[in-house]
Amino acid sequence: MDASLPQAGRATPRALTSAPFLICQSSPDAVQTALVGLLDREEVLAGPVLSLSQARGALDQASDRLLVVLTRSPRRAVALALAAGASPEQALAQWMAEAVALLALRRLNRRQVILLQTGAALAHPDALAASLGLDAALARDIASLAAPGPDPVCACLAEVALSQSAKARALRDEFSAACQALTPDAAPDPVDVAAAAVQHGRQQRSAARNARTRDADSGQQARMQDEILSLYEQLRQASAAQAEKTAALAELRTRLETAPDAGTDPAARDAEIALYADQIRALQALLEEREAALQAAQAQSSAQGAELVRVTKDATELSQQQELLMSQLRAGQAALETQYTRNRKAEDSKTALASEKSALTSELAQLRSDLDRTRQERDAVQQKLAEVEQWIHGIMGSRSYRLMEPLRRLRLAAKPKDK
Repeated sequence: MDASLPQAGRATPRALTSAPFLICQSSPDAVQTALVGLLDREEVLAGPVLSLSQARGALDQASDRLLVVLTRSPRRAVALALAAGASPEQALAQWMAEAVALLALRRLNRRQVILLQTGAALAHPDALAASLGLDAALARDIASLAAPGPDPVCACLAEVALSQSAKARALRDEFSAACQALTPDAAPDPVDVAAAAVQHGRQQRSAARNARTRDADSGQQARMQDEILSLYEQLRQASAAQAEKTAALAELRTRLETAPDAGTDPAARDAEIALYADQIRALQALLEEREAALQAAQAQSSAQGAELVRVTKDATELSQQQELLMSQLRAGQAALETQYTRNRKAEDSKTALASEKSALTSELAQLRSDLDRTRQERDAVQQKLAEVEQWIHGIMGSRSYRLMEPLRRLRLAAKPKDK
């Protein structure tokens, strides 16, 4: 997790004995709401859930209460904004504005405001319960809450966006230092570039499957159109046959009505009329059947056409999104490689500086040893000089030296001068 202690040293978080306490949600989501629901059930909240804009007024009114602000880690906040459709610049700007507001709120009263990342809280429920002075049973309920991670591709892009901006890096370090740590020496979660690549591959395969489905739907629609054209032709032929039969029946009726009755067999005439009537009814039934089949085919074709349009639109949007994510992923990988190279160079420089520091430390120790030895020799010489000076003063101050003073002067006067 990105959480770390608000105090230097990363010690174990202290237990809070002043529950109930105030609660604030900086960016309300399902996880924060579920966590607040569990805390409210245990009756450890001193009032309703506060928004970030209401927190300052609540601090002024309840100066003896602790304020726990639920927030998200920088990478998770930026990744969720990217998943919601924001650009990397917009997602980074949104998180930076929120982080600045949270840090300003905490500066009002460092002893009263606690910034708590929900990801760290769900990952370490026992430490959370100990830190907030809660019952151990509540820790088990908190552990059961699900906190799905962000999309790996979005998490990778979020890490790149946070690492590319010097201002964002400094703000993230300050924000992480201000958040309450639930475990000592908590280290940030590494960015799983491999998982991002796997996720991108899955999305690419899904896009390929959609393209194949779209091609299959196009072929099926073409076959449906051919079937509809065939039904139209059959319907036209059936309509022409029915028209011919209707004309023949009309001609037969006219001929029968105008023909004399002599020599005409009534039974044969009735049989012929019944035969034509049966043929007409059969043609009408066939025509109705063909019309029903044609309508069903038209409805199916319309439905498949609408589905094909929707699938085509979705596939186009997905393809565009995949291209955008791929370009962002390539940029993220390049930025991560650049950052890795910088880190390697920094590590090499750090190693060289450490070696140079060790050599300088050894040289400094040697110089100090030489200096101490020189000081000891100087002290010994000074002591010897003091002893000699004391001896000389002793001689010059003696009675014999004073008695011999005239003789020394005579000898000095009698001594020939150098020419």
